[in-house]
Amino acid sequence: MCSTCTRSILEVNLMKLLNSKATAQRLVQLIDSHDNISFAVAWAKISRYSKSNAVIHAMKASKDKNRKSEIGTDFQSTDWRVLDWFSENKAEVQVMKVKKAKINSVFHPKIYLFWTDGRWDLLIGSANLTGGGMKTNTELVLHVSSDDCENDKLFRRAEKEINEYWIESDPITGSWLYWYKKENLKSENEKSHPNSTSPPADTQVPNILHMKWPEFLLLIQLKDPSGYALKARLDLLSMARKIFQRYESYGQKSFYKMKDSERKALAGTIRVGLEDIESFYIDSFGNTDTGEFPGLIKNNSKNVSRALSCIPLEGEVEKRNYMDYIQEIVQGSVATLMG
Repeated sequence: MCSTCTRSILEVNLMKLLNSKATAQRLVQLIDSHDNISFAVAWAKISRYSKSNAVIHAMKASKDKNRKSEIGTDFQSTDWRVLDWFSENKAEVQVMKVKKAKINSVFHPKIYLFWTDGRWDLLIGSANLTGGGMKTNTELVLHVSSDDCENDKLFRRAEKEINEYWIESDPITGSWLYWYKKENLKSENEKSHPNSTSPPADTQVPNILHMKWPEFLLLIQLKDPSGYALKARLDLLSMARKIFQRYESYGQKSFYKMKDSERKALAGTIRVGLEDIESFYIDSFGNTDTGEFPGLIKNNSKNVSRALSCIPLEGEVEKRNYMDYIQEIVQGSVATLMG
């Protein structure tokens, strides 16, 4: 609290301690009455409490007021739909990715800052931008305004903290959001069905082997109306080509000569901590971190390198290219088994 605010909180007329419901009501009022909004929260959700989280709905109605803000993504607890909305509306909101957090540390602030000219309001406490934080949880939030202090030191300190978070955070890109959506939905499903290990018996799986191309294309478009998945895959293919081109002079040994992190990333056996390629979501086509394949990659099998050299980096990939690739893989597997 600023040094000039010397009276007890309970004695101040405007400074307030708020519970979850009162916090939501005050935030909605401030969103409406101020010209600028900035916040930093550990999590934001609308899916479970979409009809009752009035704060997010108020933010949507006042989207042009949003300034630098950050949302955490630890434990995939933030609803991907919130991030998608901010991204689609080009709001000045970024995410604090788990991989950039300190070891054994969680991004956990709850700061809401509002200002118009020289007037400001600050809410800081325990409430996240979630249905629980704004309605059902036991929360405690302190509301301080410019009327409570003789200067703006507290406002400047809160603004400085949010700006520092901004430097550490990342934009919400389409390819990252595609990856996060998968992780978020998987996390929600595990919480809803903790003992489930397989899909329901009546799950319908399309047989793509018998589909005509227009049918398959329509299926892809229905599954990915935003185009995020397609962009993530195209970005990944572009990155893979550039890596292979760097080692093209080695011919059949191009994959064999790659750096360990590059080789494992392209093989899909690891997915995080990959130096300059960590921004690409290398499991966009699935992953290969089970079975015998990870061992071949770990031991840098020359057969895998020769097999991949059968696939051209430019132009069409024909059936014969794929069959040559399969033959090399099979020969390599047999040789490995025979020791």
